[in-house]
Amino acid sequence: MVPNSVSILTLNVRAPNNRSTLFSWLNCIKADIICPQETHSTSADEFASWVRSESDNGNNLQCYSVVSSPGSAHSSGVAILYKPLKLATSFTDDVGRFMIAQLLASSDSSPFQVVNVYGPNRRQPGEHFFSSILPQIDPALHSILCGDFNTVLNPQLDRMGCNPSSYWAYNWPQSLSILTPNLNL
Repeated sequence: MVPNSVSILTLNVRAPNNRSTLFSWLNCIKADIICPQETHSTSADEFASWVRSESDNGNNLQCYSVVSSPGSAHSSGVAILYKPLKLATSFTDDVGRFMIAQLLASSDSSPFQVVNVYGPNRRQPGEHFFSSILPQIDPALHSILCGDFNTVLNPQLDRMGCNPSSYWAYNWPQSLSILTPNLNL
């Protein structure tokens, strides 16, 4: 049966120390697509083994499949967990900052792409990050952009309660704004 809607959760998990607790919570959410950032996994196999382990322990009740882009044990790492969808293809970077999964609702449906991003939190890499990933995103496909961007489109509006000119405000909206017209966001 082809789903007529898809539920999506994007979440910065900040290196989940207790994966069982995370999966117990995810079982309650019942999202079709989950896009975690900061997984702190060091290989795609490591993150997949975490999901398999939770399945073996009876804690992956939603039977998620997974693709991931590892970071290091101390930072980065993104993944896409999905069900009941099928993976057509995926693309990952080599530093755990972004990945793309082209998914199918059924074998005879058109693919759509899910892009999971963990944007840099430092100005130097942040200023060019979104323009560097744009060539990897297929503009002909419907796109779902998820993640922790570590920036905002409008610092004056979206950074209420903090100093938008602060060094720690991560203000490189021009980089993020490159994606919005190209992906019809």
